[in-house]
Amino acid sequence: MFPTFTKCILHLFSSVDKWNIWKEYINSVFELIQSPSVVNNHAEPAENGQNDLDTIDDTPEKAHEFICRLVENVTTDNGYLLRGPYLARFELCSKLMEKGIDTDLLGDTIELFIEYFRKFGHKPCCVSDLRTYLRLLDTEKKSELGSRLIKDVGISATSIPQSEQQMQRHICALQLSRLCGNHKDLTAEHLNALVTALSLHYQHGYQTYGQNLLPTDQGPSDPYALLAAHVLYDLAQQTQSSEHIVLALVLLDNLLNNSPSNFHAKLLSVKLYHTLGGGIGAQTMYESLDVKHLQLDSLGYLHCGRLPCTGLLNLATNLYDTTLKFFSSNYKDSSDHLTFSYKFGSFQKLDEFMDFRERLNNSLHYTTIAVDGIMLCLMQCTTSEALYNLEISPKDNKISWETLR
Repeated sequence: MFPTFTKCILHLFSSVDKWNIWKEYINSVFELIQSPSVVNNHAEPAENGQNDLDTIDDTPEKAHEFICRLVENVTTDNGYLLRGPYLARFELCSKLMEKGIDTDLLGDTIELFIEYFRKFGHKPCCVSDLRTYLRLLDTEKKSELGSRLIKDVGISATSIPQSEQQMQRHICALQLSRLCGNHKDLTAEHLNALVTALSLHYQHGYQTYGQNLLPTDQGPSDPYALLAAHVLYDLAQQTQSSEHIVLALVLLDNLLNNSPSNFHAKLLSVKLYHTLGGGIGAQTMYESLDVKHLQLDSLGYLHCGRLPCTGLLNLATNLYDTTLKFFSSNYKDSSDHLTFSYKFGSFQKLDEFMDFRERLNNSLHYTTIAVDGIMLCLMQCTTSEALYNLEISPKDNKISWETLR
């Protein structure tokens, strides 16, 4: 417990942006809180002499003070702000709420979000960083946060970003506002106006900042079009009309003409094509993703389960065969990995490879494909002779059926 705490302190003074160390530090603090026994305080000081190991962070107040001290003294890495200490405050707040401890010592939680957005809103990672901690806010505070972020950017319906950084901040604010639920109660008229504004912002961003990019690059304004497509899907659900889904597909097609490697647009297109029952379009878009290896499990479920519903049974059969071959070869490939790990002394990797193999064998997608593949074989039999000649042997699939019950 205490050795872990000491190592975390030493690591954080030397490298303040290591997120895994921050999580270990906060966990060790709460372990110390739960074990108020006498701790040996003797430890070697850090090389820079800044380590205060004479006092142990065994209370939330001490942990918060330590984090704030690093936030105030944090140095930039090659001119870039470091996110670790700022995210540590969110993690501390999350742990306090889990334990039922008052979070007043951190101040207003919304202000933590606003401060983080102002410092890192120009980075695409800002949304993924903050969305994890939106659960710290109730519905009313989420709505307030979404509105404040939009106002903080300073871009209205009649203005455009003056720089690429401001455009990224605007995109970040819009995405967080949607995650906060600010689009749920908008009328169809307001949603249509939002789609128009997002489409215009996308065109402006592409013409101003998206020219002369490599085919493998994603355009800086692409998130505008993706967000507009999501809003159009909301409109289709609200109005029960497929017209808006067609418009979303047209918008995504235009995006892919400008950014051919945008996998977000391709995945969304697959979903929208299936919503319309367009199996050929979904298959074409799925093939353009060039899904391979583990992606057949992590992404394949989006397409495989819905393709037979479009009546394209031959396409579905071929797709199922490809997917099942991956799962069938998993046992052989993972056995090779285990052999090489043992041969070269990488014993720590043995458990990882064995766990990985079992997770794939117990994959819900694997189970679904195996059963649906059998059903497709039965459906495609046009004569009784063909039915008798079917080679269906579920035992060939390495699925632990009893475990999955």
